[in-house]
Amino acid sequence: GYLIPGLGEIRELISAAGIGNHSKVVVYDDGEFIWAARAYWLLETFGVEDVALLDVGFGNWAAGVLPESFDAPVVKRSSFVPSIDHRRLQTKLGTLVAIDDPRRVIIDGRSAAEYRGEESLASRYGHVPSAVHYSWSNNYVRTPSGNRMRPLNELAPLYGALERDKPVIVYCNGGAHSALNYIVLQALGYQVSVYDGSWFEWGNDGALPIVNPSAR
Repeated sequence: GYLIPGLGEIRELISAAGIGNHSKVVVYDDGEFIWAARAYWLLETFGVEDVALLDVGFGNWAAGVLPESFDAPVVKRSSFVPSIDHRRLQTKLGTLVAIDDPRRVIIDGRSAAEYRGEESLASRYGHVPSAVHYSWSNNYVRTPSGNRMRPLNELAPLYGALERDKPVIVYCNGGAHSALNYIVLQALGYQVSVYDGSWFEWGNDGALPIVNPSAR
């Protein structure tokens, strides 16, 4: 999986990028959104206060709307002080406890085939018991020039069955795809955390319960 780095490593990475605790940071990628979303979640989880996701991939805008450069920027090193916001980070134990807690919701953000147990990137197939399925890919649309995030007024009905007062745990395979669900749910007003180990951890641990709808 892609487990979060330690505090020392994250302090060096973010400080070297010139990002401070109060910096305004906009993250983007090539239009997959998952790696930008993962960076967004990591920055927020470690204490960057103002993070945003660009709603299109790089270059997917009309000519002249945003300037483009191919030069490496020169940044002034910051003195970033990391601290983990545990409201945004979920563990294997916390997810296990949430299975039987009606006050919480677990969301599987992988593909439908993975959720049904027809495919798996881990040794076991299926999903976390009680988890409901909201694929990460429903958060954006494909356009001729590249992927584009759906506006919130289109995304709200997709998650309309979720109760706003129930904290949500999201997972996928390695914590990147589900980070996109995290961003959307957070923007819609939900309290949400990412299970960092996700299915790579859960699906490879035979001591943990699973549900496999495709099991014969």
